[in-house]
Amino acid sequence: MAVVYKKGTQRTYQVTTPSPNDIESVKLTTRERFTFLPLVIFTIWIRTFNLDYPDSVVFDELHFGGFARKYLMGEFFMDVHPPLVKLIYAAIAHFNHYDLFDFDFGKIGLAYKDSNTGELLAPYVSMRAFPALCGVSLVLLAYHTLRSSGCRHFVALFGAFLVAIENSLVSQSRFILLDSPLLFGIGITVYAFKQLEISVPFSRRWDRYVLFTGIGLGLSISSKWVGLFTVLWVGICTLDHLWLLVGDLEVSPKQIVKHIYIKLYYWICLPLVMYLMCFTIHFAFLPNYSEGGSLMSTRFQAGLFGSNLNNIDSDISYGSTVTLRHFNTGAYLHSHNHTYPKSGNQQVTLYGFRDLNNQFFVEKTEKSNIGELVKNTQFLKDSSKLRLFHNTTEKYLHVSDLRPPISEQEYNNEVSVIGDAEFLGTVDENFQLQIVQEYSKPGEAQKKVKPIDTVFQLKHLGTQCTLFAHDVKLPAWGFRQLEVTCVEKPTLLNTLWYIETSSHPLLESAQKVEFEPMSFLEKLWELHKVMWRTNAGLTDSHTYASDPLSWPVLLRGVSYWDKENKNIYYLGNFLIYWTTTSLIVVYMLYKFVKVVTFNPFRYGRSVKVDQDETKYDSQVLCFIIGWFVHFAPSLMMKRQMFLHHYLPSLYFAILITAQTFEFIISNAKKLGYLVMIVTAAGCAVVFYSYAPIIYGLDWTKQGCEEMRILGSYDIPCGNYIN
Repeated sequence: MAVVYKKGTQRTYQVTTPSPNDIESVKLTTRERFTFLPLVIFTIWIRTFNLDYPDSVVFDELHFGGFARKYLMGEFFMDVHPPLVKLIYAAIAHFNHYDLFDFDFGKIGLAYKDSNTGELLAPYVSMRAFPALCGVSLVLLAYHTLRSSGCRHFVALFGAFLVAIENSLVSQSRFILLDSPLLFGIGITVYAFKQLEISVPFSRRWDRYVLFTGIGLGLSISSKWVGLFTVLWVGICTLDHLWLLVGDLEVSPKQIVKHIYIKLYYWICLPLVMYLMCFTIHFAFLPNYSEGGSLMSTRFQAGLFGSNLNNIDSDISYGSTVTLRHFNTGAYLHSHNHTYPKSGNQQVTLYGFRDLNNQFFVEKTEKSNIGELVKNTQFLKDSSKLRLFHNTTEKYLHVSDLRPPISEQEYNNEVSVIGDAEFLGTVDENFQLQIVQEYSKPGEAQKKVKPIDTVFQLKHLGTQCTLFAHDVKLPAWGFRQLEVTCVEKPTLLNTLWYIETSSHPLLESAQKVEFEPMSFLEKLWELHKVMWRTNAGLTDSHTYASDPLSWPVLLRGVSYWDKENKNIYYLGNFLIYWTTTSLIVVYMLYKFVKVVTFNPFRYGRSVKVDQDETKYDSQVLCFIIGWFVHFAPSLMMKRQMFLHHYLPSLYFAILITAQTFEFIISNAKKLGYLVMIVTAAGCAVVFYSYAPIIYGLDWTKQGCEEMRILGSYDIPCGNYIN
């Protein structure tokens, strides 16, 4: 949009309404349509070429294909991402008449075809075709976005061509993954938002693109939470535009209020409604309990068919068999027949799923015959003293003055299980139950121990420490389960426990716990808390995890799949990555100089505008904000991070690159076109050179090693033969 200043009675102001020429400039001529068509055909070809290979599970297809299977089976699962794309994959499988009951996507490399009969076990090609279609659409959106932001036809073709041949974008759009549909949603948002800038406010065209922007935001946030950063980008750019509207003397305050109202409705309410609709469908399709339900609260689980939580005793006595759940993490107190490396004592951990190893038998502190305990009932209450006997390994919960394996501070004591069924025990196995009233349900549960409703601490009588657990994972020897210790003067939340299940022979006919059904919003809120906690807990080391700071310069990739003489290795087009990053740095230096040399007094007089520079500055600034808001949060995340998390920022970086070439060509046409053509050709050569690891084609060991231009490119060249 051309920048136009007018002189008012007291000051100069910028006109925000686009001119008819701005709108006409984005319409494609017949010649432009003709030259655009080959790019469309080329994009379809490279996105769908060899789509049926490999005919086995690749990388995270094991997760997202498995989730599609869960939808078709109606089995509840918990994933850290919103459900939209997974629902689409499930629908594709359903409409291809596959129930997926016999194929579980269980591991990378699992064949999609029966090895004996050749029968197709899952409609993997149809499922892969969906992200491929999204990848094709992103290229078309990139072209039209660049045209909308003031780029000429051949520059827009150049930008779209870079999106088409960017290796990591191609790779990610060929498998049953979430990122290509996410980028499609982001692409719609950016395109519609840019079209909005060249639309007359409150016209039918303007209304249409306000709606499309909201739909794009809804698709983005319903695919991955990364879409929230796209909402933030739209919000920041909208505030900038509102600032210009406030300064435009031709726009009345009433019109500004109307702008705000309409955009809030379509860009906040509409995406939120789409997001909630996805979760409504999600819950409706997952009525049955499965292992993933263990991560949810007892009340949530009770609403799932087959959860077997309808037979919990409403009172807890000595002689009851119970499972204890940690209030803050939701995981279960657990032990198994494995030991700590240093002490050799049997491990006690927190485990996230229901399991027989979570069951403990409640005993008195004085040794009693188990048969005698179950012949009587003596209910637990505040200050009751007890021992916990681990049923499956027949050992007693024990605290020693040894330091735990991870948290080795002096105030931490190791928790383990020791002894056997005949063990007389000492004070080191004795605990006192202390009800925490402010966290317990008001009423009887604050005096007498009730399942679910009573929240308590377990104070160790031998050392006076309190049983404690936190989000610290044990190493591989502890199966990545959470650490349990006993701490002196601990933080309250990490010492809180409640009993989830309880059974006693004498209470079989007694009153059972009744669960009040959860409303949709209660389910939604709880699921989001678990999603957030689980996402934050993805901190395990991974062979191909990478530092976000390395992404813009492409220091390494990710191995997705391999077999003899073939690899799928996720790696970007290094020339595109390095070019885009360099031009981002160039703009930042340019902006720094502009800020330092800024003269605010020139706007009091007539303003001479360099249209090319102003367009470059405003458009690149908008895109660089998009690059930054999608990239910067990754720097603060402590979870596992992978190169594909950079893709939304990479898309904005390519748009920045095209805008930069538009500026160069506007000032030095021949040189600009020459550099642009050379850049496009170089990027195409890089794409072609790495095609074997995109498509799983035959290659040679020598050819592979020659393409390791950086030592950190850990492509498994050993799979190839010379």
